[in-house]
Amino acid sequence: MALSHKQQLKKKANKQKKRMSKNKTNAPVKISQLPIIESWQSDSIDGMTSVCFARRISSLEYHISMYLLDIWALGVKDSFMQRISFEQYQQMMITSQRYTKVDSRTLKSLILDTVDFGRDNGFEPYGEYEKMLPYILRIPTVDSESHDTSFGDNGVVKYIPYPDEDHVLVKKRLQTLDDKLGQGNYEFIAISQDFDI
Repeated sequence: MALSHKQQLKKKANKQKKRMSKNKTNAPVKISQLPIIESWQSDSIDGMTSVCFARRISSLEYHISMYLLDIWALGVKDSFMQRISFEQYQQMMITSQRYTKVDSRTLKSLILDTVDFGRDNGFEPYGEYEKMLPYILRIPTVDSESHDTSFGDNGVVKYIPYPDEDHVLVKKRLQTLDDKLGQGNYEFIAISQDFDI
C-alpha cells in the first residue's frame, strides 16, 4: 500500500533525524570542550609562577596547557600546549614538587589579570597565548575564589631577566618599560654580570 504524502514526509524526517543523531555522536570533540580534570600552580619565585591545565583526551593521553607568568613585570612570559601520555603526565606531576592543585576558575582569573598587568607595562602575552585563549575563556567563572595575587614586588614593577636571556631582547624590554612607565619608575635586577645595559 502506497504511503500518503504526509506519511512520506514523516518517514523522511525520521530518517534525517536518525542520521543527524548518528553524525552528532561520531563528531570529534574539540579539545577546548573537554573538561579540565586538574589545574596546578607552582610556587612563586622571584615573581615567576607557572600554571598548568590538564584535560584527558583518552585513557592513554592528556592535553596540557602551560603558562609561565611573570607577575612582577612582563605578564605572560611564555605559554604552550602539547599532548602527552598518561605516564608523562604522572611523571611531570611527581617531579614538579612545587605544583599544588588550584581551582581552574581561580587560575583563569589569575591568567587574565596577569595579561592585563603585562599590557599595562607594555607587553603582550608571549607564546601560544592567543591560540590558547578559547581554552581559558571556556572555564566558568561563577563562584570562583580570588587568586589573591598582588602584582609587582610590593607594588613595584621589577624586571629580572634570566641569566641566559638574549641581551638584545632584555634591552628591548627595558626600552618598553622606559616608554610605558618612565625611567626610574621600575626596578631592574641583572642576575648575570654579562649584561651591558
